[in-house]
Amino acid sequence: MTQHPDIPNPVATGIRAPARLLTANVPGAPIRIGQHVTVTKAIDETCLADQIGCSGVVVHLEYSCGCGQTYPADPMIGVQLDDGRTDEFWLEELDCPKEECDDLATRTR
Repeated sequence: MTQHPDIPNPVATGIRAPARLLTANVPGAPIRIGQHVTVTKAIDETCLADQIGCSGVVVHLEYSCGCGQTYPADPMIGVQLDDGRTDEFWLEELDCPKEECDDLATRTR
């Protein structure tokens, strides 16, 4: 991924780059804005145990916060959960209904 000139490089500066939330679909991204998903597991400490089993809707994709994302295939995925909370998840932490995404479950296992 190419570093945007207006966003500090977190490695060089020792600071975390500001997140840029993309609220439109990204060609090549593994998931779509508006897609219904369920949190099925935690792959790191950022996913809270009480979020597992929660459902929600994808509201943004994020590629610049310095968590190791790659564009366009591996974003952090912003989900507004049914309880009103919004949080970010990795694709591997999510599943979606078969009618919306036939191959998401295959790609995340």
